[in-house]
Amino acid sequence: MTVIRARAAEFLALREAGWSRQEAADFALWRATDPRHDAAVREIEATQQLLARLPESPAAAELFDEVEALCRPRRRGTRLAPWLLAAGTLAAAACVAFLVALRTPLAHTALSFGAPADRHRTVALTDGSTLLLNNGSEVDVEFLSDERRVNLRQGEVHFSVAKDEARPFIVAAGAVKVRAVGTAFNVKRGAASVDVVVTEGKVRVSRDGTAGDELFLVAGEGVVIGEGAPLPAAGRLPPDAMREKLAWQAPLLKFADTPLAEAVERFNRYSRVQLEIGDRELGAQPIGGSFYANNSEAFVSLLLANGDIRVERVSETRLILRKAR
Repeated sequence: MTVIRARAAEFLALREAGWSRQEAADFALWRATDPRHDAAVREIEATQQLLARLPESPAAAELFDEVEALCRPRRRGTRLAPWLLAAGTLAAAACVAFLVALRTPLAHTALSFGAPADRHRTVALTDGSTLLLNNGSEVDVEFLSDERRVNLRQGEVHFSVAKDEARPFIVAAGAVKVRAVGTAFNVKRGAASVDVVVTEGKVRVSRDGTAGDELFLVAGEGVVIGEGAPLPAAGRLPPDAMREKLAWQAPLLKFADTPLAEAVERFNRYSRVQLEIGDRELGAQPIGGSFYANNSEAFVSLLLANGDIRVERVSETRLILRKAR
């Protein structure tokens, strides 16, 4: 169990720091494969609440800094420090709990997250919800006994909300509020408007200070709310418009001497335009570069520029790659 607790502690430390989609998926799989894994996670999260009872003091602040220095999240490919492997429940739990709870009142948890200007950031919250922050986005998250609050200070975030009927999930973007229980939706806060798109379930959109001014959106619908303007009617988004609004969520694919067949397979997971390899020997050709997963057209353009490959366009959404003769 010591190794299991240590692994749980490492996952939770990564979660609080903000992890990639792959790390979030790895955690979900690890937690679901063995009841002991889930129990270890719950045990550490419970310890977080116990440590929150400690009063804030100069000594506590100094201890917080020491623990934070010891427990900086490690990326994949690095080994756990020997003390973490051997410490057992208290050390593993304290490593994570101090990072997020020592200065937080027991009644609620309040945290802030931001994404760098040059990349996305995934944040997994303790309630099971997941936030995907677009470049440069910033949010404040506060969990109370009767609701979960998120203040979108700037930027754009996609929310995948864990269902909890006793605590609705409320996102505020200026005067606009989006309320959900268990659903998925995208909110973009601009200089003079707020753009809401629902990808799963339904949400209620309202505005502060305007009694009775609210609307409901279901999956596939979106709305753009101008600053100070009445709430417009909900509208269903055409598939192309939906893809365009959510295109920023596509991951960045990086290739270095990657076989073309592998690169094509990865693009086809995300892109509406599907690629096929028409000549078997072409699949082993190594390629390199970085591309957003939903922009296969840019990838194809690079292949054409090299002069070794030609493209046969079968339809608007199907391209066949062949060796140039």
